[in-house]
Amino acid sequence: MTSRWTIPRSGLYSIQLIRSKDLFEDQGDQGQLYKGQIFKDRQTLRKVVGLYALEERFEYKVRRSSHTRFATTCRIKGCEWVITAGKLKNGTYWHVKSFVKEHTCGDSGNYNIDFKRVSSYVIGELFARKFADLGCTICPKDIISEFRDEHGINLSYNKAYRSKTCALHKAFGDPWESFKMLPSFFYMLE
Repeated sequence: MTSRWTIPRSGLYSIQLIRSKDLFEDQGDQGQLYKGQIFKDRQTLRKVVGLYALEERFEYKVRRSSHTRFATTCRIKGCEWVITAGKLKNGTYWHVKSFVKEHTCGDSGNYNIDFKRVSSYVIGELFARKFADLGCTICPKDIISEFRDEHGINLSYNKAYRSKTCALHKAFGDPWESFKMLPSFFYMLE
């Protein structure tokens, strides 16, 4: 016989149900953005917006990015494309409050070859699997040429180097955490 337990005065608390399928945990979990979507933190939200803009081939401008709110619009003035998101009251989760998917700017001329808004973190996310799969090092020049071939975007050497650092960190973890484990490995060897 199983007994059920209850939390005293549980009616005083407001608990929001968060489905795990709504959280973007990794790259393979991506889908289209939609109103009401929940993200585990602001960095994940920014990554998904950046990947969405790269996939849809348009530039965006972040209008507001604070500890509680995030708003971004199309780079072209007068366009109605917008995403606004806010942090849930308790915890680190963020949810999309409004999302207007349609561009009224016609999308022409919004995507140039320099594409300033693609961040090194977003590029690093794209290359992280290649680092893990290949097991070899890729230099920033390779990232520049491959990104130009795949997406038609010119990257600066500095952004490619920062992207490489982000990709290595995503694929293999933080090197300082690995160094912290060395004393325990030496102890086990002895």
